[in-house]
Amino acid sequence: MNLLTSILLIGIILSLFYFKNTQSKFLKWILIGLILSVVVPFLSFPILTTFGYFVFGILSLIYTFYCFKLKKHLGMIIGLFVFISFLVSILNLPLLNEVRLMMIVPV
Repeated sequence: MNLLTSILLIGIILSLFYFKNTQSKFLKWILIGLILSVVVPFLSFPILTTFGYFVFGILSLIYTFYCFKLKKHLGMIIGLFVFISFLVSILNLPLLNEVRLMMIVPV
């Protein structure tokens, strides 16, 4: 098991703990989608990997709007940076590493 796999596994476990304490049904569906979009690429089917990647980007944008509606600024900033990172990597734009470096700032 490499470092990326262990980090993703820790993220999935933390998401499951967060899922247990969540009251909103809409946020539970977003969390289920995010967990599945992280787990699906481990199945090693190229179509499912691409689908999981796009679903992760779309759900991060939905999470950003959800946090904006609830006026949770930190969650909104984190969701926005995840979506921007997804968008920049999909469009294959330069300065991807700088965008990822900027994600450290809000945390």
